[in-house]
Amino acid sequence: MDYKHTALEMKDYVINTRRYLHEHPELSGKEENTVAFLDKELTRFGIEHVIVPEGGILCFIRGKGEKTVLLRADIDALPVTENECNMGGKKKPVVSKVPGVAHMCGHDAHATMLLCAAKILNDNRDRLNGTVIACFERGEEATGNVRNILAYIQQNNIHIDACFGIHIMTYADAGDITIAHKVAASGLLGFEISIKGKGGHGSRPDIANNPIDCFTAIYNALSHARSREVNPYGTFSYSIGLLTGGTKTNVIPDEIRFGGTARFFDEEHDGMNFKRALFRIVDNICAAYECTPVYHNVTGPLPAVANQDFCVSVAEEAAAKVVGREHVKNVPPMMATDSFAYFTKLYPSCYLIVGCRNKEKGIFADHHHPSFDLDEDAMFNGIGAYASIAETFLSTDGDLSYEPFTGTLEELFANFPKVE
Repeated sequence: MDYKHTALEMKDYVINTRRYLHEHPELSGKEENTVAFLDKELTRFGIEHVIVPEGGILCFIRGKGEKTVLLRADIDALPVTENECNMGGKKKPVVSKVPGVAHMCGHDAHATMLLCAAKILNDNRDRLNGTVIACFERGEEATGNVRNILAYIQQNNIHIDACFGIHIMTYADAGDITIAHKVAASGLLGFEISIKGKGGHGSRPDIANNPIDCFTAIYNALSHARSREVNPYGTFSYSIGLLTGGTKTNVIPDEIRFGGTARFFDEEHDGMNFKRALFRIVDNICAAYECTPVYHNVTGPLPAVANQDFCVSVAEEAAAKVVGREHVKNVPPMMATDSFAYFTKLYPSCYLIVGCRNKEKGIFADHHHPSFDLDEDAMFNGIGAYASIAETFLSTDGDLSYEPFTGTLEELFANFPKVE
């Protein structure tokens, strides 16, 4: 079945749905209206579903076989004020109507793609050799609501053979679908820390205790920690993205605040080693400078997104049916992080990218940027990919060998997050 063609037959609905969600974004953990909208549409389509409190929605499209595949989309927005024009200076077809909140990561498109794929699969469920679960996940960007989805699945003994997640990305052209082998996306360590010192006048730094001096030493030490703490054969990146403090050039502040992230593929070694180094460096240098650290938020290390071999082969085959074999491309892992990693810790999975870049339309801004935009035509590739993956997986036997995390959910989420 040509699922992309079927999606194109409902083009107006696809575009209007995405634009409605884009105009009405909601932050992580606050997606009440988004969930209500999806609930209404799923009910109208006659799709069996359940709202998971503080988790999202699980839909059940039951075919005639025993296998079960889960398709996941995230639905939350970001605390970003959107620009009316994209990176190419062209006016966007739709912008957020909510001040300071916007879908600058494409989750409005994800929700639309999975909603429409669910409708198509439900209308053609006689073709399915098993059950499709469509998962609309809340709080991917910040709050970790995925734990509530996974808890519901475990508490209700819902069997899942494999999971597939899709993300639209502007690093790939509209028309392409990209898939990484083994690891798809990095793990994360995030931190936000205050340094409390003793303020004073800039003319007498000797009787003040400048937290900026302390931070400078910490910054330099953390920059060297990569070579001292991380396996040289591992992949690792680190940056400081937040630094605030002070109000005047001649006044030494009492306190500054800084924060950043580290990314890696091996959370148990590289991630934990850097985390231990972070605490050791901050604590010891603060003591040396007679300052006091306050840890507001240390998140992680969170796991990387792992792609299982057979699931990758299914995704490649299914994607080729949608965009053609020449437009299915193998790529290196990306250094961004996604909560889909928690599905990959428990089930054989694959995470793939639907390209949405179109330079002629001015669409090439990075995700989370105020000028982020997407080529809406790419959504039809995403709808087709979701549906094609479900049918292909349920109709194909293969080696799903996998070593899942064997601890409790509390243990799995032990490092996510600790917020003041």
